[in-house]
Amino acid sequence: METKYGNFRLRQEIIEKLKDMRLAFESSYGRRMTNDEFIEKLIASVEGSEPAVWEAYCKIILKRGEEK
Repeated sequence: METKYGNFRLRQEIIEKLKDMRLAFESSYGRRMTNDEFIEKLIASVEGSEPAVWEAYCKIILKRGEEK
């Protein structure tokens, strides 16, 4: 199966912050991470720190699954 990639247009300032945050994750986990792995870790961190956001996210994912 072919991997599909998309574009995500961000201000350079935000890109630099994301790079620094990825470095912080790598430092904490003691290993290199791809951007995909880094974003997955960010998403997972929302579950414990922002329950209302996580609940809304789960509802969106469920609804998307029902529409397919």
